[in-house]
Amino acid sequence: MASWDQLGELANVGQLVGFGALQLIGMIVQAAANARMHKKNCNQFCAALEVDRKSAGEAQNL
Repeated sequence: MASWDQLGELANVGQLVGFGALQLIGMIVQAAANARMHKKNCNQFCAALEVDRKSAGEAQNL
């Protein structure tokens, strides 16, 4: 997790390139939401692969 100093530095850099503090916060919130979505999707994909792996193993044993 970022420290307050790191967030302050990020805000300073953002202001230099034309982003306001609210825009930066919005971008951080959106990035966090995307990360949660990708984690959920990855977990679902892994679960589906596990089902496929088990099904392939059962079919091989027939």
